[in-house]
Amino acid sequence: MSYDNAPVVPRRVNARARVILELALRGAILVVVARRHPFSYDVHGYWSRMHHASLHHMPYRDFLWEFPPLTVLVVLPARWLSQTAFTAVFAGEMICAEYGTLLLLRRRFPARAGAITKYWSWVALPLAAQAWFRLDFLSVVLATWALLSILDRRSGAAAIALGFLAKLWPAVLAVVLVAQRRYRQAGVAVAAAAASLALWFAFSPSGFGDFLRYRHGSGVQIESLVGAPVFAAGARVSSASDSYVVLAGRFGWLDAVLLATFCVFVLLCVLALRRRRVEIQPAPFAAALVIALMVCSRILSPQYLVWALPFVTITWAAGERQGAVLFGVAAWLTAVLNWGYADFVAGDTRLQAAVIVRNLLLIASAALFLRAAIRPGEAVPLDEELVGAR
Repeated sequence: MSYDNAPVVPRRVNARARVILELALRGAILVVVARRHPFSYDVHGYWSRMHHASLHHMPYRDFLWEFPPLTVLVVLPARWLSQTAFTAVFAGEMICAEYGTLLLLRRRFPARAGAITKYWSWVALPLAAQAWFRLDFLSVVLATWALLSILDRRSGAAAIALGFLAKLWPAVLAVVLVAQRRYRQAGVAVAAAAASLALWFAFSPSGFGDFLRYRHGSGVQIESLVGAPVFAAGARVSSASDSYVVLAGRFGWLDAVLLATFCVFVLLCVLALRRRRVEIQPAPFAAALVIALMVCSRILSPQYLVWALPFVTITWAAGERQGAVLFGVAAWLTAVLNWGYADFVAGDTRLQAAVIVRNLLLIASAALFLRAAIRPGEAVPLDEELVGAR
């Protein structure tokens, strides 16, 4: 049988079919996990806050909201929907943010679209089963926009500020600008983040206070770098701000020490770059910074791993595989934790060991990403498309 006269399928049809299949896969995963109560617990909390909003709970009346202001936009539909309908709508919004991130990466790096899709499918989707029910992908898509702007030698200040308004952590991308000696743009990004902080306080002073109390609450989360081995050693678990913690009421200085550790890490990175006089590779450097920020925190919820996903994916597609593989293994261990979280809290030693190993893998991957970011440019296996305009 000859295929010489077979019709040629237009490329856009293939692309459209791929999008439909990818979205159908996400819909199937969503149906499977939608009834998993721990995954949708936070969404029910968002619904409760927004559904009962009234003229007495508008911004000028100090609307009690403990998340950055931009998150209100994605939970606003709760005002008019039932709890079940809002859960579906919210998950759909986060799927759009997650899938939009993938589309941004593929459009920016068309020659590596296959590698990007493969890594994203294997690593992001297991984490997404929980993260679709959290606010994190809103900041991830904005942080991706910021990094792509930096790669194209454009100012990422606006995207960094919007990301800060969504989840705060994208502000660390300003360090990438500092490492590239783009001090003016870094200053604009920091100033915009500071203005965002003021906006948040003006929007909800009480909610801002609640956020600070949560961040500086009692104890350290049992999944965190410090909390996991302490928990495995038999420390008593208590509840604080809807999180399971150990060392409650003790070591109140630990949060400051962890933050100082991260600041020292950032300073050493910048000094190493200046001494070596090499051009920073933004994607692996951003991955190292974000992972370091996660592990240098008393709070390390499972969905936080999606913060680093776009930067790790770009690095994988560029040929830097070691750190990306370790991060992928850490992501799968986290997915296992998500489904067995009740057993973990109850003291399952296998899951406790898995969390400790996961955290060590994150540290190792951050070290490998940092090495990839600061070594001489000619040794980095990146083509011109992935390096971006110089």
